[in-house]
Amino acid sequence: MKQLFDFTRVANRGEFWTVQLITAVLQIMLLSMMANSPGAVWLIVIAMLAMVIVQLATLVARIRDTGNNVLWIIACFIPYIGLIAWIVFGCLETKKNSIL
Repeated sequence: MKQLFDFTRVANRGEFWTVQLITAVLQIMLLSMMANSPGAVWLIVIAMLAMVIVQLATLVARIRDTGNNVLWIIACFIPYIGLIAWIVFGCLETKKNSIL
């Protein structure tokens, strides 16, 4: 569990896409729960933020695994381009001598 919040590790493609898929499904489930239980909104928001941090940590780990500079994370926050960058980093091959 601690490894999911670690921004200094590397992640292969399988780990990256597994984390992205699981957190996306959980976020959709939490959003539907938020509509049905207005009393638990703050708890759901905290869980959603934790999942966003896990997704970002995995993206940083994936960028490290591809041998690119971690500052490429900034490209993922540009509207419209960010989703494309997210997918590209998820699909790039692992570099043998990754820059850590």
